[in-house]
Amino acid sequence: MGLIGRFGSSNKRTITILNHVNGILKPSRMTLLLGPPSSGKSTLMRALAGKLDKTLKVSGSITYCGHPIYEFYPERTSAYVSQYDLHNAEMTVRETLDFSRRCLGIGARYEMLAELARRERDAGIKPDPEIDAFMKATAVQGQETNIVTDVTLKVLGLDICADIIIGDEMIRGISGGQKKRVTTGEMLTGPARALFMDEISTGLDSSSTFQIVKYIRQSVHVMNETVVISLLQPPPETYNLFDDIILLSEGYIVYHGPRENILEFFETAGFRCPKRKGVADFLQEVTSQKDQQQYWYLDQEQYRYVSVPEFAERFKSFHVGQKMQKELQVPYEKSKTHPAALTTKKYGLSSWESLKAVMSREQLLMKRNSFIYIFKVIQLIILALMSMTVFLRTKMPHGQISDGNKFFGALTFSLITIMFNGFAELQLTIKKLPVFYKHRDFLFFPAWTYGLADIILKVPVSLVEAAVWVVLTYYVMGFAPAAGRFFRQFIAFFATHQMAMALFRFLGAILKTMVVANTFGVFMLLIVFIFGGFVIRRTSVGSNTLVSDEDKDNKNATTTSTTDRSDQPSVTLPFQPLSLCFNHVNYYVDMPAEMKEQGFTESRLQLLSDISGAFRPGVLTALVGVSGAGKTTLMDVLAGRKTSGAVEGDIALSAWLRLSSDVDDSMKKIFVEEVMALVELDVLRNALVGLPGVSGLSTEQRKRLTIAVELVANPSIMFMDEPTSGLDARAAAIVMRTVRNTVNTGRTVVCTIHQPSIDIFESFDELLLLKRGGGGGAS
Repeated sequence: MGLIGRFGSSNKRTITILNHVNGILKPSRMTLLLGPPSSGKSTLMRALAGKLDKTLKVSGSITYCGHPIYEFYPERTSAYVSQYDLHNAEMTVRETLDFSRRCLGIGARYEMLAELARRERDAGIKPDPEIDAFMKATAVQGQETNIVTDVTLKVLGLDICADIIIGDEMIRGISGGQKKRVTTGEMLTGPARALFMDEISTGLDSSSTFQIVKYIRQSVHVMNETVVISLLQPPPETYNLFDDIILLSEGYIVYHGPRENILEFFETAGFRCPKRKGVADFLQEVTSQKDQQQYWYLDQEQYRYVSVPEFAERFKSFHVGQKMQKELQVPYEKSKTHPAALTTKKYGLSSWESLKAVMSREQLLMKRNSFIYIFKVIQLIILALMSMTVFLRTKMPHGQISDGNKFFGALTFSLITIMFNGFAELQLTIKKLPVFYKHRDFLFFPAWTYGLADIILKVPVSLVEAAVWVVLTYYVMGFAPAAGRFFRQFIAFFATHQMAMALFRFLGAILKTMVVANTFGVFMLLIVFIFGGFVIRRTSVGSNTLVSDEDKDNKNATTTSTTDRSDQPSVTLPFQPLSLCFNHVNYYVDMPAEMKEQGFTESRLQLLSDISGAFRPGVLTALVGVSGAGKTTLMDVLAGRKTSGAVEGDIALSAWLRLSSDVDDSMKKIFVEEVMALVELDVLRNALVGLPGVSGLSTEQRKRLTIAVELVANPSIMFMDEPTSGLDARAAAIVMRTVRNTVNTGRTVVCTIHQPSIDIFESFDELLLLKRGGGGGAS
């Protein structure tokens, strides 16, 4: 399979993402997909799952059991677990998994259970009552809750936070590692027999990663499933759980075969993995031109760089590669495929069931966001009271025709107010778009059910807001007292509010970004206000429009200035080395309402429990612990960044320095240059940051840029939350070299860390271990 992407509108440039990729993924085999960043891992998994961007040019073929992917729905036959955690922040973990399980359906479980029951009757076998009840429960479709959700929560270790909302940047919820497990759990609740899981360990501790992969391995071997998992820095015990390895680099398959033979393959090429080196880290570095030489072990031969295409060619002549080529030449017999193996139905639920599922979720989200709708009604009441005093009927003469303008003004103000009250739909729509696109692409439900559910549920909102305004203002402003006219105005305002919400939902859906959508939203309000017939009358609008040509000056010049850094003096702004001590730190937050509903009687939830320690200048400290232990919470408390909750204990540090106002601009520029050199970003000084995952800097370069942004403030103490998460071993090593350079300047640096390799772990000077529940383990 080959895959080509085109970029640019005028000067098109062709980039090959995957280059002649061949392979076979067999049932009952769990495959680890390894490769450095930008090697094409996510693209390969999306291609296999049938979720590729339509603008990409694809050559070759992908078949499931000999069937081309156009003969069935690969999106439902397989499941793709994205590396991005996209969830509704207001829903709890259980509600999120319940919704995904409900939409994905039960697949062929009911037919399989019926066939199993028939065979048991024929053989005279009496099934175990508990197992029989479990099997029947998993085969029930359309229920809001199901035992499948409970099993998934237990397996992923999410049962301790099942009834806590997921949260986001503005709403406190579960930890980042728990969000990653929720992303994985969404797909595990479905009936798919082929799983493609993209970087599911980001933000997870080594123990959690091992337990999750171990469960998936058991499921693969028992249920004959096919699973491919992409991991960045798998620890040795997790690496050893896999049956097969795919090593992808620069779009080429370097190796694809049994785990036991991969080191043999590289030894035939002259490279050997050191004893104190993780095999996964070795595999990701051995194809890199910068890191390859250190693994050369043939002393009698001079080292020569072996490129990725050369490795790919060597693999074809390796016995594992030869065996795969022979298997690829034998076509798969379609007759062996069970009819239930491939899904030919587009959605897991009927249209009516899908609509009910989406409506129940949207109703839940409206309930969780009820403050917005209550605030809008209160705002409407306040504006109505103000307008009633301005347009009071006893102060509104109506003896002459010209006096009608005052009533027209009152109507115009009323319509503008009603329209503006629908403006909140803009932000609500944009906030939910990423989750909607994810569910739509994964065929959770038809897109029209989402739109229809939103329209239906917003009808009562329009009725209430229109009724509040008309009831308060109609007779007070002195409009015609006939009941028919009263209800006609109510219907008109109701329709206006529905139109406004539909308009702002439309703008949010097509513009997608908050800044641009808000700009166009205000512009649309301005258009309605100006051309609504009150500010500018219809009789004042001319029938012709004068158009004049405007001269265009193309004398745009671009100047580029370069600076020779070799002539610049080196300067280091002074900072005061600081020690940070904390003694018996406790942190409490209000008990979440969801946990109170589960029977918890305490008024406060303790996240940190009696933690003490000290961080010293020039010492790099690792803050480790399982997911949800309170690492990020402790760093926020020590940095004084918690705006809610109660903190108990003593935190002592002498100062937090920023650049002084007496530092002139030239000194600041020189200091910025030094910081860029410190974090090894000087070669990227003119590169655009871009959008994550779309353009610009890579993930590892963004991590270093984030560190540099804080360093230019010249702090004495730096807290870094998971600086190596989302990076492969080589990129993590680069970031940790930057962190070590920062420590060597005499600053106090504390890092939370997940799944550190041996090299990264040994780069730390001290360790603070937290156990689950926010308690201090060892220091």
